Amino acid sequence: SMAVAILTTLYLSAVDLMARTFLCSSGFNLERLIFEVTSDVSQDLGTQAFIKTVLFGDNDLYQSVMRPTVKIGQNSLEEEELGRSKKDADKMAIVLTTKSTDFGLAEDVLRNLILESYGGKDPKPVGILEASARHEHAVKMLVVGGASTGRVEPPVVPVVRALCAYAAG
Repeated sequence: SMAVAILTTLYLSAVDLMARTFLCSSGFNLERLIFEVTSDVSQDLGTQAFIKTVLFGDNDLYQSVMRPTVKIGQNSLEEEELGRSKKDADKMAIVLTTKSTDFGLAEDVLRNLILESYGGKDPKPVGILEASARHEHAVKMLVVGGASTGRVEPPVVPVVRALCAYAAG
């Protein structure tokens, strides 16, 4: 019985150490993970995974956030975005109250790793108001990266919509 207690303690200590190492170390690369799983190199898959993560996988919200904005001859751009934002915030509130309890620890860990992949800290320290090199690269790809995908608007627009819906929900 003493041997079982010692082995159990060693096992739990090892699992705890591995969990802390994998969860607390920066450097998760979402694009590399997607490439290893799907062999697809497009940056758009990383953006889609990020948006779906923020929206808890809700397909209706995802479609709303990804839909291009400009409807020429109807509302102004600001009115259209404000209307969309209100609807998305209401949907997100429902998603957060109904779906957030359905996810387990594994989904929460994956969600945090995906969110960390768009920023996080570099191994080398940076100033308080200075962005890390990883963060600058991720933001640059979101702002400039839309040219290669043929989208009307840059990939950062749906990301901002998703983050706004989450924050307002």
